[in-house]
Amino acid sequence: MRGQGLRSTRVREERLGALVGAAHPLAAQDRLTPADLRPYPLLSIDQTMSSWNTWVTSYLADAGLEPTWTREVTFGLSTGSDVLSDQRTVLLTLESVSRDYLDGLVWRPMTPVRMVPWYLTYRVDDAADNPVVATVLRVVERLAIDQGWRPAID
Repeated sequence: MRGQGLRSTRVREERLGALVGAAHPLAAQDRLTPADLRPYPLLSIDQTMSSWNTWVTSYLADAGLEPTWTREVTFGLSTGSDVLSDQRTVLLTLESVSRDYLDGLVWRPMTPVRMVPWYLTYRVDDAADNPVVATVLRVVERLAIDQGWRPAID
C-alpha cells in the first residue's frame, strides 16, 4: 500500500532475471549473480512511472553492490529494447518479459532465485462504490487463482 485509502492485493510472483542483447557477454551464461552485473550499466525506469529502480537498488545493496544507471530513462520495454541493443546495458526484469517476440534479446535468471511479487493497488472507496472496479478486482483474483499464480483465500 502506498497511500491513505489505498489497498494492494498480491496477484502473483515471478522470477527476477536480466534482459540483455543476444551478443551481450552475459547472454552466454545460464544464470547470473548480482556480482555479474557489476561492470554493466542498468537501464533506468522512469521514477514517476514506477518504483522499480528503488527496488533494484535495494536488491543489489543486499549483495553489497551499487547500480550504475543509464542516462537514458525508459517508460517500458518497448522503448528500452533499443537501448539494450548496445550489447552493454542490462535490464533487471521479471520472467514474463522474456517472450519470444523480443528479437535480439535474451533473458537470464538471477541466482540465487529471487521471486518478486506483483500487486494490484486500488482505492478502497472505488472498490466499494464503483461496480466496474469491483468487477475488475474479482476478475483479477479469479485469473490469479485459475493460472496458479496464488491459491484461493478462504
